[in-house]
Amino acid sequence: MSHILAISGMHIGLFVLLISIVLNQLGISRTTSIFITLTMLFFVLYLVETRPPVIRSALMLVVFLLINFLKIKCNTISLLGLSAICILLLFPQDAGTVGFQLSFVVVASLCTVLPRMIWRTTGTPCANSPIKTTLLRGVVIMWLTGLCAWLVSTPITMHTFGTLSPSGIISNIPSVVALLITLWAGVVSALFQLLEIPSETVVWMFSTSLALLIATAEAFNNTPFGFLEIKKTPWIVSVALLASTALWILKIKHRHKARAALLATILLCVFIVHAKSNDTVITTLDVGHGTCHIIQHKAFTIMIDGGSRNNLDVGMNKISPQLKELGVSHIDMVVITHSDIDHVAGIIDVARAVSVGKILMAPQTANYQTAPLARVISLVLREGVQIVLGSEGWKESFGDIRIKMLSPSVRDNPKSTNAASIVLLVESYQKRILFTGDIDEEKILELTKTLKETIDVMELPHHGQWSEESNEFVLQTRPGAIIQSTNKSRHAKDRWLFSNNTERFVTAVDGTITTTIKPSGLISIIGSKDPVTMPPCLLHH
Repeated sequence: MSHILAISGMHIGLFVLLISIVLNQLGISRTTSIFITLTMLFFVLYLVETRPPVIRSALMLVVFLLINFLKIKCNTISLLGLSAICILLLFPQDAGTVGFQLSFVVVASLCTVLPRMIWRTTGTPCANSPIKTTLLRGVVIMWLTGLCAWLVSTPITMHTFGTLSPSGIISNIPSVVALLITLWAGVVSALFQLLEIPSETVVWMFSTSLALLIATAEAFNNTPFGFLEIKKTPWIVSVALLASTALWILKIKHRHKARAALLATILLCVFIVHAKSNDTVITTLDVGHGTCHIIQHKAFTIMIDGGSRNNLDVGMNKISPQLKELGVSHIDMVVITHSDIDHVAGIIDVARAVSVGKILMAPQTANYQTAPLARVISLVLREGVQIVLGSEGWKESFGDIRIKMLSPSVRDNPKSTNAASIVLLVESYQKRILFTGDIDEEKILELTKTLKETIDVMELPHHGQWSEESNEFVLQTRPGAIIQSTNKSRHAKDRWLFSNNTERFVTAVDGTITTTIKPSGLISIIGSKDPVTMPPCLLHH
């Protein structure tokens, strides 16, 4: 039921559907209706956080509405393909994400499989049917829609996340009804707020509908056997399940069509569940004033920090949804560079959302815990997660990734939490990435003297705080690219000047930053906010 509570493409689609139904009932012309729908769509996008699923759904809907406005004849699958092309032109990195693949597979099934399910279940609708029959048919169609999406997505989620949700077979009707009520109440409440019209009734409506939605989600989550964690199914099993389900529903009689449908389904499934590459991908999340890096390589996932000073629910609202989007259900190692809240605030929610193998921190951090870190340690110990204490010289490999700790040393006696920050050198395919945490000027000066390795990508120390020591450090290491995790207010005071040979990416400007290292050593860095204007490829050293 997490997809009900977290803003996703489904919410945007349901909202636009409701608007279309209302405008149609009011007898508004097609052109005016499309204009109003687009306006309301952009208004909703202004209100919510524009995560990748939301952007994908909005782009798909814009393509559909514009094609309709231009009166271009085009079947639904062609429109879906055009939407995919538009999205991949803007966000080519989405092709390998589970969220993108699930979105289009589910929508494609609703376009092809659902009509057959409706026809076989309810038959052809009659124009003069009684209201009771029409309403009953509408309820059945709503249930079939959820069932179709569940049948298609379940084999993929079983393989990717190792989860099975039997409650999804029956939960869609009450949960979607509650969601629709909440969406409308929320939009009305937002309009009243923007227009500065006080209304206790509107606030009460929104609060009540939200409570109803949460209660519905909790009821199904607490249903016995409603949500099961299972062993991840092999990809070939997922392919067989999805192909057999599609063929059983469609019951294609013509042999050549059946073969074509089966082949297309198998090829699609192979792409979806077996498209994992050997690339090393580092996702630096836009968490405001805070830090969270997610490193993925083959079957391994390492997370460095997970916090935000201006969003204490960052683990639930940002990091966990992003992990799901990336197809992560298990983190092999979480690195806590130091104990400040902007680096640890979200780790508790992450540990509740996915399994964690172990947590790495420095002894100095473990000995001088802040309250947020103490809560993290208490939770992970109860969950049986191993806590590893590492100092300068600590090393570990994950596939083709080698991680080495450069600081702090066992002899260090830091005077602040920042001074105890872990500095990590991550090497993959002969490329080196330096993660610096919030190290202070004294430690920066020490690294300037001792660091001998060539750095390809560097995290700017302490969220990009400028100092003479940090400036000298960057000048000496001459990284090919700089990554900085900070918020807009802090970035507004920026004093950094870099040479033309150094590219810079800042979360406050570029959004979530994705660094990809190919086995050939090719490095590409792209931001989520405006990737078209950024250099698509960086070749250094």
